[in-house]
Amino acid sequence: ASLYADHGISTVLVMGGSGDYFDVAHVVLMMDAFHPRDVTAEAKAIAAQHPYPAAATPPSSAGCFPRTRRIPKKASVPLDVKVSVRAQDTIQFGDVELDLSCVEQICERPQTNALADWVLVA
Repeated sequence: ASLYADHGISTVLVMGGSGDYFDVAHVVLMMDAFHPRDVTAEAKAIAAQHPYPAAATPPSSAGCFPRTRRIPKKASVPLDVKVSVRAQDTIQFGDVELDLSCVEQICERPQTNALADWVLVA
């Protein structure tokens, strides 16, 4: 009943002040003094204390769109690659431009900066 379960698509969700997705998140990263910190264990503990009602589960994304399976390998990412944010919706990753214009949840350039940093540490 999700992009990941139905299609194997990982999703980066940037948000603040809400734990609505803790129960389904595989990894929860928190920005702490402008540095990403893994708080998955804490988020799962909070989600266990406040379970999401089963009746409110979102509908399936089946048939949403066709796609091919792509899994980036960490070893394929050069350690010395230059990563820069060109605009709120564009990250330059070496000579590859990552177009984030369809990620409507990004509303400020600092969010794109955080995503660019996470690409390097993921």
